[in-house]
Amino acid sequence: MSLSDELQRLADLRSSGALTEPEFQQAKAKLLKEDRPPPRREFRDSDSDSLGNAANRYVAFEKAKMVFSGIVFLIILIVIASKMCGSSGPSFGPSIPFP
Repeated sequence: MSLSDELQRLADLRSSGALTEPEFQQAKAKLLKEDRPPPRREFRDSDSDSLGNAANRYVAFEKAKMVFSGIVFLIILIVIASKMCGSSGPSFGPSIPFP
């Protein structure tokens, strides 16, 4: 049954006295609410490039990850170098006392 057929059936029931005016209004509102298509989503300029924005965020994240990895690597090298060249003497080779 189409929407107009359903509305006509409700109007006939109201005019015959089978439905009161508040019941008719409630049934009509329910019919119209069920038949209404979902609201359309309006596209904005930022929505149309969402894939590009996601790609840019990914590339920026990867760059930041590389920079962070480089900093961690340098810190590890500094720690290792300070252990090898500390004041306790060299940690490799024979130890020769100086006169």
